[in-house]
Amino acid sequence: MSGLSRLISRRRRRGTWLYIVCLVLYVLYALGYAEEAAFHSGAPLSALWYLVIPLLVIVVQLAYPTLLGWAGVLGGFAFYLVTGAYYLVLNFGWSQWRVDTSGFVMGLVLLAALLGVCLGLYRYRPASAPEDAEGGT
Repeated sequence: MSGLSRLISRRRRRGTWLYIVCLVLYVLYALGYAEEAAFHSGAPLSALWYLVIPLLVIVVQLAYPTLLGWAGVLGGFAFYLVTGAYYLVLNFGWSQWRVDTSGFVMGLVLLAALLGVCLGLYRYRPASAPEDAEGGT
């Protein structure tokens, strides 16, 4: 089997509940981002169509699990985790938490959720044997 066919071949489903958690987290993030973008730039929600692309990747991964889809979802959430940590440290610092305690705590909760999702995705990556393989476990 070639490398590309291994990436896009159907895998055994593992951690379906985790993809649902990813879906909920991403929808909340996308709605918040869309609201902020519409408020600050006046862009209509239809101009933010690109926010649907990661949503579709997660839904397709639920229906047809592949290694490529798993890597895309894990990479996206790892990117959110790293940029969120950078933003939290850059904007709040360790002394700023006294001024905006609720924002700092919410940032930490979001980072903890993203870290949990990334660790869970790594733990429940799609199994290598296809669902329809005979004799597979």
